[in-house]
Amino acid sequence: MRRDWVSAGQPNRHETPWIGMCVPRISVKFLAAEKEKFMEKTESIKVWHAPYHVEVKQEDNPKDFWWSPSTILSYNCLFNWVIGNRGGGKSFGCKEMMIKAFFAKGQEFVYVRRTDTETKAAKKKFFDDIISENKFPGFLFREKNYEFQYIEESLENPGEPAEGEEWKTMGYAIYLSGARKQKSVPFPKVKYILFDEFIIPNAGIGSYLPDEVTCFLEMYETIARLRDVIVLFVSNAVTANNPYFLYFNLHLPYGSFIGRCGKDKCIEIVNNEAYKERKRASRFGQMIAGTEYAQYAIENQFVWDNDDDIKKTDKNYQYDTNIRWNGKLYGCYLHNQALDIILSSKVDPTRKGCIEMNLPNGKFNRGILQMAKYKFILSILFRCYMEGMVMYDSKRVKAELSSLFEKLM
Repeated sequence: MRRDWVSAGQPNRHETPWIGMCVPRISVKFLAAEKEKFMEKTESIKVWHAPYHVEVKQEDNPKDFWWSPSTILSYNCLFNWVIGNRGGGKSFGCKEMMIKAFFAKGQEFVYVRRTDTETKAAKKKFFDDIISENKFPGFLFREKNYEFQYIEESLENPGEPAEGEEWKTMGYAIYLSGARKQKSVPFPKVKYILFDEFIIPNAGIGSYLPDEVTCFLEMYETIARLRDVIVLFVSNAVTANNPYFLYFNLHLPYGSFIGRCGKDKCIEIVNNEAYKERKRASRFGQMIAGTEYAQYAIENQFVWDNDDDIKKTDKNYQYDTNIRWNGKLYGCYLHNQALDIILSSKVDPTRKGCIEMNLPNGKFNRGILQMAKYKFILSILFRCYMEGMVMYDSKRVKAELSSLFEKLM
């Protein structure tokens, strides 16, 4: 028996306004046999789906308990970054939304991880939570040869494919380190890309792939081919010091938990108090209370972004020069008596002698390192950095300038 998936507007913990909840077209025979089981221990909600009135299961938890991609997608940006507490439903919400989009509109998706080893482990478990939550009854799911597939389930033999049906593909798994090998592979039906765990925990910029952001953009163009393909970058709250935030000049929203960062870029810091409260009250949450891990896993704080090298200028520091990097000016303040430098957003734009660290085309200006008038200050800057004596007046400045020091190495 065929079940066609249609939009029916069912309230759901990952409700997405323009996609809606997908429910199966159910025969009278199936409804009679399954209704009592389907409604067991639940409060029913009436959903109209002509010509039959179908009752469906209410969620045990409030629908806003888990994170939903609906809010950030309502900003209608191509690239979207979602940073949140561990276990808050970020990956699950994205996967469920993409599967609904496929059943409703035939829109395929791509699931991205960084390396082949990482991807092999993640793709095998891609459907595990979807199946466990029974989000799409009447269908079976699997991963095969880096493709995510589905097939209708037999009514007579639950857990087995329906007779005469074939496995069909709805999505693809790609590892970023090998994406350049797939430039000739077409993906004409892909609408969504999910880059899961895009931030590496407790790692410097050098731990990422060489030229990683460019590699991702090349992969995006291979998939999009001038179409508007939406990307969701998802990660736990680890650090804002990562190649994507630096490349796109992204900053955590100030005074808000979501906001645009320039054209077609949006960032959301997940702040679900209901989820935090439940996690704090759990036995595990109580056991780790007050620890650094609790700040990361529950309170959604960037635990690796410590304040050890954050310092404000005072009377002991003298304003020496300006440094321009990636279009922004930073003031360089030298300590009067010690080998100590503070790089600050506090600048005098009219001051002469600005050190231009970019060429006109935006690339790193390596030639400036050999210019006599800048050798002294740059040699001190490099020495202080190597000895851990470079300070910043804010975490934002630290994140923005980390890519400069990667070039100086």
